[in-house]
Amino acid sequence: MSALRREEERSTENPDEPIISLKRGPHSEPWHPRTMAAPLVYKVAIIGARQTGKSCIANRLVSRTFDAQYRPTRMISQLFWRHFDESIGSDVLVELEDTPAIDIGSGSTATPKQLKNVEQLLKPLMWFEKFRKERDVKKAVGVSETDALLEDGSPRVAAAANKKRGKNGPAGIAGKACTLGSRLGGSKSSGITADGKMNPIAADRKRMGFVIVADVTDFTTFDVAYALVDRIFDRLQFDVGDSIICPVSIVIVGNKADMRSKRQVPDEKELQDQIHAQYSNKNNDPSNNVIYVECSAQTNYQVEEIFKASLRRIRQLPARSRIRTARMRVTGLCGRIKRNLYGYCPFMFDVEDFIKQRIKKYVKPCIRRMGLYAILCECAPLVIIVKRIKQLWRVFLTFRWLCNWCPSFILRLRKEVTADEQDKAVEDLERALEGGAKKKEDEDEDD
Repeated sequence: MSALRREEERSTENPDEPIISLKRGPHSEPWHPRTMAAPLVYKVAIIGARQTGKSCIANRLVSRTFDAQYRPTRMISQLFWRHFDESIGSDVLVELEDTPAIDIGSGSTATPKQLKNVEQLLKPLMWFEKFRKERDVKKAVGVSETDALLEDGSPRVAAAANKKRGKNGPAGIAGKACTLGSRLGGSKSSGITADGKMNPIAADRKRMGFVIVADVTDFTTFDVAYALVDRIFDRLQFDVGDSIICPVSIVIVGNKADMRSKRQVPDEKELQDQIHAQYSNKNNDPSNNVIYVECSAQTNYQVEEIFKASLRRIRQLPARSRIRTARMRVTGLCGRIKRNLYGYCPFMFDVEDFIKQRIKKYVKPCIRRMGLYAILCECAPLVIIVKRIKQLWRVFLTFRWLCNWCPSFILRLRKEVTADEQDKAVEDLERALEGGAKKKEDEDEDD
């Protein structure tokens, strides 16, 4: 009976029902006007190579339309997909970031400009990151928290509606019903307001996953997809050998699956096994860090399955404390003790953050007033000595596997390295020594 009632409720829902916000500020949340209940909101970025069908997939999902004419995406746009999730028995709202195409091959062939574009694309905060550096927090010029709102706090709508509200007074909930895009003064699917300003809500909501779109009729787009996965791993400080799965949801999509005669990659099952084997970690459950799904935006084949798979993975993501523990790149006995302590006592991260904030707020100003900061932190000889000690420590950590004469407690920390890592470490050391010798010769010539 409950299942039948749920089905009736779903059938009466309007898929184009507008989403509005009744809270001010960049941290406001979308609300359903029918139930006035806050839905669960997930943010997923759609990225990939040129002409792979990123916008077509987003439009097919949101507006159920397909445009065969190619129109390159010039700037990031914002779309919303409302979905009833049977696993939790409630509505969820997925914010889709439709991004411009990325031109990048393998890491060795990518140009500095391409790498910079990818870095800029992956710069926004992820869901588990609490703080943003001060230089990244600066607001866009002319953007205000209430720019997209009227004086009474209600969202902006069409000009006619504004005039009507001015004559008849503030409207009720029905008058406030509009899309989130129109609430911000822009179009339905854009993250830009009518004044050409960035949508503050879209900019401040944190990402929870990536959908990397490739084209099964062009094998080079999969090279771009693999390169983007590597860049995302670098951005997250994640490795497949870590004790957790990837902290965000990553789905590689093979679009244009209906064009079988032009296919340039293996079939779906074989390609899925290859991707899972490439990015799997058998010590974790689930073991696959990257999911592969094929679809066709033209025929609407498995388009919804892409984002359903992404939502399922988002619910399997590890807790924030486990992610921070796995990102601690520590070595030695003290490092292992710290990692275990923080793993069993997650509140230690909050204690560490509290201590750092207090040091920044009280200790550093006190040291500056006492005149000790210039001696400890701005004294050139002392800074050079500390820098040299750090270099020697790094050399010791790199070559400690050579020190057979070291005490037993040092030998227990012996580092296992491959022959390639050994050759690279030797080359880096020789290069550093040559650079130091050359610099000394130049100084002698100047004298």
